[in-house]
Amino acid sequence: IIVKDNRHPADVLRTLAHELVHHKQREDGKELDGRDGSPTENEANAMSGTLMRKFRTLRPEIFEIFNV
Repeated sequence: IIVKDNRHPADVLRTLAHELVHHKQREDGKELDGRDGSPTENEANAMSGTLMRKFRTLRPEIFEIFNV
């Protein structure tokens, strides 16, 4: 479940990207450790940030201020 109420659309997309990285990690047979600083959390955080930076070049308007 991804909560979207009262959140900026870019933050919702980053969360979705983060969770999709976890999905791929599970498919690859990695044991997920949700603790802050764990290798799987660090990978999901890094990859979701990278994906959002790439998306920003394609759709910069999504990063404008929205009233949510």
